[in-house]
Amino acid sequence: MFNTKLSFGFINDHCEKQIGRLRIQAWSKFTTINPHSASIKEGLWIDQMDKESFQWTIFDEHEKVCASCRLSIHNGSNLDKLPWKNHFPDSYKISKDYVYASLNRLIVRHDYRGKGISQIMDEARISFVKKITNVDYIIAQPTSKKRVQQFLNRGFELLGYMEPVEELPEVKFKLMHFGLNK
Repeated sequence: MFNTKLSFGFINDHCEKQIGRLRIQAWSKFTTINPHSASIKEGLWIDQMDKESFQWTIFDEHEKVCASCRLSIHNGSNLDKLPWKNHFPDSYKISKDYVYASLNRLIVRHDYRGKGISQIMDEARISFVKKITNVDYIIAQPTSKKRVQQFLNRGFELLGYMEPVEELPEVKFKLMHFGLNK
């Protein structure tokens, strides 16, 4: 498959910079990135949730990041930090009575695409969430038809299109969720 190592946990500054650069490089191949976004500084796409989230990172044989994703957990006390929640369809109501796990910021370096890495990262995050008994919903915001289908195959429900986000104003994100404990 590929000769890499998978790392899980919180990220250090060196790894964070590699991930921030990879997000810019990967998305720049497909669309225009808003350089004035608050999350994008000095050629890095990093936000506060990177420090507060669980991260999965795959490194190549030279210890360079070739894929990364994160998972953030949100409840009544930190729902304001739920990534892009202000862009969710109006029909989707966030409740302080529920705990949400947000799958976000999946990025794969161009030369590692098509090797099943997104599926590995999704499986790792979803398995982790299922071990946390108090999570009510897993939220995902895929962009491509392929990613939407992958989530549908895992039992997620497509809820609609999100409003454009500041960092990627031309990208049409979809909102999906999967109910646990229901």
